[in-house]
Amino acid sequence: MIHADKTISSYNWEKMVDSFNEKETDRLAYECAFKNSKFFYNPDYLSFYKDDEFRSLVVEKIKRIKDIQLSNLYPNSKYLISSKYKKIDCLPTDIVVYKNKFYFACADGVFYKKISSLSYYSPHALSPSTYYLTDKKAVNLNVSNGGYLYLSTLDDGLWVYLLNRDFEYSDILVDKKTNKNLKKISKEHSSFVNSNYSSIFIGSHYSESLFYEIYYDKKKRKSKPPFNIKQLFTYKGKSFFITGQDKMYQFTNSGLYMVQFIQSKIISGEEFSSPKLVIERQFDIDLIVSASVELFGIVIEFKDKLEILLSDGKIETIEFYESLINWRTFPRSHNYTNQLHLVFSNHIEIISINHDFLINQIQKRIGIRYADFDYYRDKIDY
Repeated sequence: MIHADKTISSYNWEKMVDSFNEKETDRLAYECAFKNSKFFYNPDYLSFYKDDEFRSLVVEKIKRIKDIQLSNLYPNSKYLISSKYKKIDCLPTDIVVYKNKFYFACADGVFYKKISSLSYYSPHALSPSTYYLTDKKAVNLNVSNGGYLYLSTLDDGLWVYLLNRDFEYSDILVDKKTNKNLKKISKEHSSFVNSNYSSIFIGSHYSESLFYEIYYDKKKRKSKPPFNIKQLFTYKGKSFFITGQDKMYQFTNSGLYMVQFIQSKIISGEEFSSPKLVIERQFDIDLIVSASVELFGIVIEFKDKLEILLSDGKIETIEFYESLINWRTFPRSHNYTNQLHLVFSNHIEIISINHDFLINQIQKRIGIRYADFDYYRDKIDY
C-alpha cells in the first residue's frame, strides 16, 4: 500500500481475509472471491457446473458474503508484514510488478524495488533500496511476456525497456548502437498502452490510437508497421478505443463495437474479425476518462462514476459520493483477476466480481477470454 506521505507498507492479505471467515461453510466463497480467483475456472469442474443444483449452491455461497467490510489496515495492524515502512521519493503515476520487482514511474523517471519473500514471516516485502531504470517521464506502464516494459510518455511517444537481458541482442525493438535496453517505438502521442499478447495497443486521448503487431516467425521476433486502429471498424465518427488480449473495442455515440484479435494468425493475415455491435446504447465519449478490459468485463471511468460492462451482459454502475483518487485491476495477477480496487482519501473499497467462470469463454463478447485452456461453459442468468 502506497500512502500519501510516500511510504509503502505491506500486509498479509490472505491472513486478513481468513480472519473475516467466521463460518466454515463460507470458506470456499472467501477463498475464490478474495484469494484464488482462478479456482472455479478449473476444467475438471466443468461437469459440476452443468448440474443446476450444484451451480446454484456455488452462486448462493458467493452471494452470502457480498456485503462484508474489511478494515483495520493500520500501521499497528497484526496483518502488517513490514517491520517498518519503506519509503519512495515520489508519488507514482503508475506501478507494475514483474519477476519479483516493483516498478514505478514518477516525475524523475522510472525506478524499481526488489521484492523479497511475501511470507508472513518475512521482515519486509520490499527492499529498502531503490534502483534507477530510466529518466523517461512515463504516465502509464505496461509489461508483457518476455520482459518488455512499455512506457507511455505523452508527447514523447511510446518507449520500450527490455528487462530480460538474455534477449537484448536478438530483438527488433532494441537499438544495439545507442542503448541496448531502451528504444523509442512510436513518436506519436501516447496516453496509455495495452498488451494484446505480444502485440501492443498505443492509446491516446489527444491523437489517433495505433496498433502495433509483433509476432514470432520461426522463433524470430518480427513486427508490422503500426496502423490507426480506426481502420478495423466501420464506424468513423468520434470514438474511444481500448483493447485487451483477444478483444478490441470502439466506444461510440451509438454503441460498443468489438473486433476479435487472433495473435497466431498474423502471418496469414487473418488476425482480425469483422466488427460487431455488442452493446447498443449511447456512450458519451467526451466524459470517458479511462477504461480497462478485464476477464469479468470492461471497466469505464467517467468523471463522476464507474461503469462495469459485465461479461454476462449486465451493467453495474458505481457512483462517487467522495473524490476517487485512483482505481486498479490486476490482469497479470495469479489470484486477483476478479478484483476492482477503488482508492479514496481515507479508505479502499475492494470489489470482487464472481460470475465470469460460468460464461462461455469462447463465445463471450465483453471481456478477455480466459485462455489457460479452451473450454466451453453454458451461459446462465442468475
